[in-house]
Amino acid sequence: MKMARFVTAGLLSTLVLTPARAATSFDDMLKSVGNSRAKEYVQPLADVATLLAGGGAYHSARSKGVAGFDLGVKLLLIPVSSGDPATGTILDQTDVSPIGLPMLVANKGLIKGIQVGARYMSLELDVGQFSMLGASLRFELNELFHVPLLMPRIGVQGDWNQLKIGESLTNTTTGVDLIVSKSFIFLEPYAGISLLKGSTDLEYTYTSDGEVTVTGHVNTSLDSDATRLAAGVNITPFPLLCINAEYALSDYSTMTVGVLLSLF
Repeated sequence: MKMARFVTAGLLSTLVLTPARAATSFDDMLKSVGNSRAKEYVQPLADVATLLAGGGAYHSARSKGVAGFDLGVKLLLIPVSSGDPATGTILDQTDVSPIGLPMLVANKGLIKGIQVGARYMSLELDVGQFSMLGASLRFELNELFHVPLLMPRIGVQGDWNQLKIGESLTNTTTGVDLIVSKSFIFLEPYAGISLLKGSTDLEYTYTSDGEVTVTGHVNTSLDSDATRLAAGVNITPFPLLCINAEYALSDYSTMTVGVLLSLF
């Protein structure tokens, strides 16, 4: 399947310059890049990191009640490319295959439409340790005005996320979400728009061998701004059990599926 800019390299095994380096750690790849191409090489990855940080941040506009909570696992499905050996780029228009990243999610209702949430992911991959930690705070606007049965749920949410790859890359992203959802017995479709702002810090030491051996230290920051559009549905086949599916559209797109224990 050819995919132009639908390639979300996913911060993992897409980090290759050639197929022969597929098992090389991300930290070692950066060292081989050196200094001159560091920003050019990592900027697409920084953009993807910012978008990925918003994945799975919500699945409804409704805030849980004081006794309510969500607890479960979501799987971020990331289309992955092995890169283009001819140009040495991370993201390109090559064949892709999906990789699933499991993420623990939890949401807890507080008072008067306020809800807090948390997300966590930690994986040991061929390219090194990959981890993500996220937190959110939501207010359901229906607390201010609501028409029973007719009016959909509307929520405004703020997010903070930190994503790390190895010892060299740390992405910190903040975002604001506007979410709308409507319940129909066993189904709850929803849609949302997210404005994301990310900062990706790179820090590593490199040694290049050429006519002259050069050793140096790179410490730089890359900025990324993104708008993420998401649409999904929750299915409740049994009480307390919620099955979630979502597709998010942006420059790089992702899909999410999940199973959650949901109360009140």
